[in-house]
This record gives sequence, structure tokens and C-alpha cells, in this order.
Amino acid sequence: PRDTDIGIVTDSSTSLQWQDDVVSNTMQWQSAISYCKNLTLGNFNDWRLPTIIELKTIVDRSKKPAILDKFKNINPEHYWSYSSYDGNKKYAWNIFFRYGVVDYNREDTKNYARCVRDN
Repeated sequence: PRDTDIGIVTDSSTSLQWQDDVVSNTMQWQSAISYCKNLTLGNFNDWRLPTIIELKTIVDRSKKPAILDKFKNINPEHYWSYSSYDGNKKYAWNIFFRYGVVDYNREDTKNYARCVRDN
């Protein structure tokens, strides 16, 4: 379900809670990690940047943008994950939500962030 008052989506299949209050500005990877770490939303302050595996759980490629219906605030662009790209530590994984494609970018690229917490 989605708590519209505070902008949090709870995914019962993964037991994760997702930020869905606003579409934030784009930021570099390290800034995205800090942004989530410092976020207070719905009286919770234990938010973090999701792993690429967690981020993939909210993809729905049958839709455009390719995200689950529960989410209302989405920019169909790239969203950072916490996961570094194994081939080169200057890159990190992200998802391009226009199509639901997993991708990686340089850490100094500016992408969006959607924070997550364990429920």
C-alpha cells in the first residue's frame, strides 16, 4: 500500500518501504548515499540508498514509466543504487525507469535517488 499523507510505499513482497514523497533533484552517487542517509520521512530516519537488486523489485516493464503502480512521484530517468559496478569502482549501477533498464554510470554523473528502508 501507499501512505499518501507521508509519501511512503510499502512493498509487502519484500518488506521494504520506499520514499515516494517528491522527485528529488539529480545528484552524484556519493551525494545520493548521503541524501538517503540523512533523510527523515514519516518519522523514520533509517533510510538508505537501495542496492540494485532492491531497486529492480519496483520495476514494471509493462508500463511507461516502468515502475509499479503504487508510485506516484517518478521522473522516468536514471535512479542510483548503492551497488558499485564490479568492473570499475568509479561506476555504480542504476535503473533507467523510462524503460526499466539496468545500467551503470560514472559516480560523478547526476541521477535521481529513491531511498528505501527495512520495514
